[in-house]
Amino acid sequence: MRRVMALFMVICMAVLLCSCSKFSIGRKAAAADKEAGKVTDSTENGNADEGNIAGEDARAAAEKWLSGTKYVCVSERGLASNDPFENRFYINLCEDGTASYYQPLYSSYRPFSTWRTEDGRLVLDDGCMDIVNYFDIVDGNLVYRAEESHGFMFYHFEDGEVFMKDVASVALGTVHDEIMEPFETELTGIYGSNFLIPIDGKIYRYIQFGDAGEEYEKGELLYTFDINDGVIKEKYKVYRIAGAEDDTTLYVECSAENVEPGRYDFILRYRGSRAAKDGDLERVKADGFVVMEDLHVTSGAEIWDEFYKKVEQGTPGSVRIANYYVYDEPQYPTEESEIEKIDYPMLYLKELIYDGKQFITRPLHLSGNDYISYCIEGDESPEQTWKYLMYYSLEAPRTTSKWTTCERYVLVNDDTLTWDKIEWGMFSSRFGDYIAHDSIYAEYEWK
Repeated sequence: MRRVMALFMVICMAVLLCSCSKFSIGRKAAAADKEAGKVTDSTENGNADEGNIAGEDARAAAEKWLSGTKYVCVSERGLASNDPFENRFYINLCEDGTASYYQPLYSSYRPFSTWRTEDGRLVLDDGCMDIVNYFDIVDGNLVYRAEESHGFMFYHFEDGEVFMKDVASVALGTVHDEIMEPFETELTGIYGSNFLIPIDGKIYRYIQFGDAGEEYEKGELLYTFDINDGVIKEKYKVYRIAGAEDDTTLYVECSAENVEPGRYDFILRYRGSRAAKDGDLERVKADGFVVMEDLHVTSGAEIWDEFYKKVEQGTPGSVRIANYYVYDEPQYPTEESEIEKIDYPMLYLKELIYDGKQFITRPLHLSGNDYISYCIEGDESPEQTWKYLMYYSLEAPRTTSKWTTCERYVLVNDDTLTWDKIEWGMFSSRFGDYIAHDSIYAEYEWK
């Protein structure tokens, strides 16, 4: 797939006369302005202060304020997976008018982006793919306008999603502190989204955290490796951070042909095992969670039924839900599957609250004897709100299915949706087909 995508990008660049490498994320700014929608109430007065910027007269001030900054999505949807320690989606606005945003390492697509301001809004334009996204500029942050935007590959953001300035201020929160533990393997280099880096004779796992800013200085060289698959040639040098007290963060110097040195350097963040600890599953059962183990409801079915009755009556209530997954050994193990094992068994915890009018979900973390919401520094815990809790009674689509019937409960913002339409959006590769939802609870009848 990586080779196919790389070949596609080569063809696309040739057509557009873009002499860019795989890391090239900028192209000449688009000459034609695109029509923008209305400005939010907070920017209608046209005042060009650094927090709220609107009007043609404020364009220069807006671009000066935005230029050379990074914005990070602070909600749960900004995570690269359901794992709160995973990479967080960010947007870089470069001073030369080019832009970049986070793409998973398994994707060979790199956006050829430019940015500009129109009527108090940020316009992010992927000219090569004809993808445009719009953001209001409010209180120094970016507010996503989904209805007017094409969206981002691998991510779905809803209207009103907030992107905060400065990745350092919205790092991975208080739950990131941990003791580094080596990974028992002889593998080194990149495997999927994992960087396996040898340090003092031991192997540690890292993930890409963000672009390297001026606040980071290279220290001791730890490791070098190359990638050359016949299409893409890249060279990586991994350094300690000068003056750092530990190795939880590393500096990666990345180079390729025709690429300005330092432009695509990035930071790695240590990522230890996220596997549930012994006794965690029994603990959440004893604490009244509704528990699903590999799609089987094993505890708390009556708790869910009681909660749903309250919802039907319009009575406020809450329920805590746990999803537990063990590792399913593949028929043909790979190096990537060897790395995946370190994170199993997985235990995802979530709280669902009904206030009588809407539904609120928030992820939970088991810390000592307490369950805490994931905390984003300088902001409240990431929460999602939903208008409806839909119930779907489903039958297995094939006789070969391992189940016969399923009672599924799904959080949505449109009460006319069918499960077939939601499912279609999940598997469709077209932009805009995905429908925001949260399949919060499902009870299967297994064969």
